[in-house]
Amino acid sequence: GGPEAVQAVVAALKADVDRDVRSAAATALGQLGGPEAVQALLLAALEANQDYYHVRMTAATALRQLGGRKPVQAVIAALNADKNYNVRMAAAQVLGKLGGPEAVQ
Repeated sequence: GGPEAVQAVVAALKADVDRDVRSAAATALGQLGGPEAVQALLLAALEANQDYYHVRMTAATALRQLGGRKPVQAVIAALNADKNYNVRMAAAQVLGKLGGPEAVQ
């Protein structure tokens, strides 16, 4: 799981034509971790143009696995803005894991 592996999985998350491959890439990034993985997952979780809500939901769940403080604001945005109930539910679960004063608001 070195930097090359993370870069390859990030590329799959961002650009693969198969939405199931993008979902699997999000799951893998949640296991690999690292700053590049967090950034890619944040972007995927907030991608309103994503054609398949499951990719956004899987990215939010992967962020929950990674923890840390950085994702909180982005996850709050997903919770407030996404039209899909499952994505909002995943975002709420992420906030529950991440905690902090921002998550309570």
